[in-house]
Amino acid sequence: MKSLKIIKAIVFVLTVAIFFTFGLVVYKLSTSSSKDISKEIKKLELNQPAGSEIENIKIEDNILFIHVKNGGLKERVIVIDSKENKIKSEIIL
Repeated sequence: MKSLKIIKAIVFVLTVAIFFTFGLVVYKLSTSSSKDISKEIKKLELNQPAGSEIENIKIEDNILFIHVKNGGLKERVIVIDSKENKIKSEIIL
């Protein structure tokens, strides 16, 4: 009977450890990408005309893609390098 209780305790401890580790991994993955870029990008003028609207934003490998529409111009994507804090290009769609 004692050995059965010991096995149950070991299984319980290992189950808790697995769930804790899984939660920690998910937390680290969800906070690492957004935290890195938010620290690196400082105030940056996009120089878009009045009436421009941000349609979508995507972050990939420290590059920020901002999809902008309206403002009297064609739809465009502004590409920003967060490490250099500079607009790299503007792609007209």
